[in-house]
Amino acid sequence: MHWLKYGFLDEVKEAGLDESNPIYKIENLSQVKNGVIRNKGKDVICPHDGKNGAAYVDCVSGKDNVGPATIMLSYGWGNSIGDIVDTLTDYCNSYQLEFKRTYIWICCLCVNQHRVAENKRNGVEVQFQEFHDIFRDRVTGIGHVVAMMSPWDKPVYLTRLWCIFELYTANENEHCEVTIAMPSSDRKKMIEAITNINVLYEALGRTKVQDAKASEKADRERILEIVEKGPGFSGLNNQVNDLLRQWVKDRIIEAVQSYEAEATDISSDAEFASLCSKVGYVMQNQGESDDALILHKKSLKIRQKALGEKHHETAVSHNNIGMVLENKGDYDTALVQLKTGLTILKMFKENSDTATSYYGIGFVLAKKGEYEEALEMYKKSLEIRKKVLGQNHPDTATCYNNIGTVLRDEGESKEALDMYRKALTIRKNVLGNDHPDTAISHNHLGFLLGKKGKFSDALIELRQALAIREKVLGTDHRETATSHHNIGVVLGNKGELSEALEELKIGLEIRQKVLGFNRRATADSHDSIGIVLGKQGLFSIALLELRKGLEIRQKVLGEDHPVTSNSKVNIDVVLKERKINCTE
Repeated sequence: MHWLKYGFLDEVKEAGLDESNPIYKIENLSQVKNGVIRNKGKDVICPHDGKNGAAYVDCVSGKDNVGPATIMLSYGWGNSIGDIVDTLTDYCNSYQLEFKRTYIWICCLCVNQHRVAENKRNGVEVQFQEFHDIFRDRVTGIGHVVAMMSPWDKPVYLTRLWCIFELYTANENEHCEVTIAMPSSDRKKMIEAITNINVLYEALGRTKVQDAKASEKADRERILEIVEKGPGFSGLNNQVNDLLRQWVKDRIIEAVQSYEAEATDISSDAEFASLCSKVGYVMQNQGESDDALILHKKSLKIRQKALGEKHHETAVSHNNIGMVLENKGDYDTALVQLKTGLTILKMFKENSDTATSYYGIGFVLAKKGEYEEALEMYKKSLEIRKKVLGQNHPDTATCYNNIGTVLRDEGESKEALDMYRKALTIRKNVLGNDHPDTAISHNHLGFLLGKKGKFSDALIELRQALAIREKVLGTDHRETATSHHNIGVVLGNKGELSEALEELKIGLEIRQKVLGFNRRATADSHDSIGIVLGKQGLFSIALLELRKGLEIRQKVLGEDHPVTSNSKVNIDVVLKERKINCTE
């Protein structure tokens, strides 16, 4: 690392280049003329093949400058040398590594580029399998791959097929550690970007291996063949995206912790409160409710001290806490927080946050089964959002969507479909086809179409929602679980019971893992599994599942909730079927 930063960079500058130049300009292998890298070893005998022209690494000496690799850098030749050095500098500083004892295997300097250029000129292709085997051996031997993402929102890395395949290969190797890294400037921009959740979602779901580029057509064909036979395109894309999402979540939490550690007094630091609020919102959207609640409570405490209880931003913190509590199933406490926020916001001119308060209260009331009151709150929110934000705004679409859900639950299916379609049109136009909110619209449309008996149309919508959620949110997310669950319900109603059970069990497994065992959604999974088992004639197992669902609903929703009553009805149906059939 010491030589890369203070030796190689100097050579680049002496050649009349600067840090903004990508590797392919520092060393253009399509030209006969040597670049900075080949020039280093042009008159040196290669110690490996005895020919004139050595790899750059073989021309560096001294243990402060060169030694056995401790990390392997995975990057693209389109990355600038400045960003490469900055990424590795930030990595070393983050892990408190000494530059003179951190050794990097980086292909442009460690592979003999004289031989690569000669092969190109002579039309000699290195066989894919040979290259892949060498890479795999390097990964196993070094044991630590650092994958460089820059720029953070449109990484060069994710456009190059070899890079994605390298990351996947390293991540699949149980003996290899994988670390995502980026220049410090990019990390700062990424933290700033959490104010725009749409940009963050787009960046987190960008990997699409089938569209990535490769310099050699044969390499591309071979890699894609391996991927298809292995995890498949969506499987590989999801694995890489999950790795990136986790890294981003870790980094933004780290940003909060660093700020907190370095600040002299955060008790009244409004800027820190704002950071906590933004990161809390991201955590909430990623299904990390416990982390979100901690962050929003920190934000509220600081705002109450710094700004006072009757302040607009304090009200926003109450709203944020309320929505997280709703997500955790604590509806009554959520309502207290949301109503507190609305009371404060009513002191000011109506704005989008006022609309959010009405919306949040409506959302919780709907979960409690109080549909008329929920509809009233949603309509107030919609009125404000149309006035303040406009008809074609994502938040306006959210109101249409949730009004549709209340109408659906009240039995007004035609009006509900109209609302869902309005929401979907806005979301596709404004957010795009691969956004979690667009998935929500597909999901709700599919769910309602399934209830109306239009099973084929329903499954098209529900599977579209699942594909978006797996790509953008990951395979272990509460909304991904919802998609599996709803597909299972429709398949069950369609009579495809084995396939239905498989989808429902996937949904239950994710919900138990992400939400816990005593949540309304988890109860829904038990109930739906019980219904399908009952249709299969497996009455005893069906009753076990249905009673698990009832127990959770009694605990979370209470005895008098309509959904709790549904559980009792489902149990009675299975008991009657068992008595009639007497098959067990």
